Amino acid sequence: MAEAVERQISWPATGEGGVLETRTPLWTPGSEWEERAKAQTAIAMAYPAVSFCEPDRYATVIVSKILGGMAGRLFHALREDRALAYTVTATPWMKRLAGAMFTYIATSPEREGEARDAMLQQLDLLAADEVAPDELLRACRYAAGLERIKMQSSLSVQGDLLTYWLNDAMGEFGQAGEKLLQVSAEDVQRVSRNIFVADRRAEFVVRGTVEQA
Repeated sequence: MAEAVERQISWPATGEGGVLETRTPLWTPGSEWEERAKAQTAIAMAYPAVSFCEPDRYATVIVSKILGGMAGRLFHALREDRALAYTVTATPWMKRLAGAMFTYIATSPEREGEARDAMLQQLDLLAADEVAPDELLRACRYAAGLERIKMQSSLSVQGDLLTYWLNDAMGEFGQAGEKLLQVSAEDVQRVSRNIFVADRRAEFVVRGTVEQA
């Protein structure tokens, strides 16, 4: 372990003037697909979002909680109300130099277009209208609660320490729960508008070709 840590002491490598040599990867929007012998079609979408080091990362987490999970908008609108989805999720991915918001839906092959349109409609609605106070409070408390639960496990604490160290954010360690509770409706709408921009979307579809019996 000591040898492994020693190799990381100078991470990340810097050039002259302390400038990071690592560069942020370019974002390429677009759409691709492939067919597989499956009874379901899976639609994965990705939008560029904030990195771990940006203040809006807390609002980005709340956006994902409002959309995802069994209490989220996507579950209710796509699965419960219209039976469009077997599985539907919204997940943030945030690293030191880049970030993204991923959405995923598994649906029937014949309802692919309908499922995609319904997903995009929900993303647009979050960006267009300010979230209701009770919905925001529920999402913030849920996200903050998850942080408190993580702190009860020494393994999770170790993982968080490593994450904050790698992202040069040790000054914020242990503050996530409080920061998540401070996210406002204005924060959620602003971040949603910045993320869910149509011409920045990257999409990949695994199109099922086997009809269900």
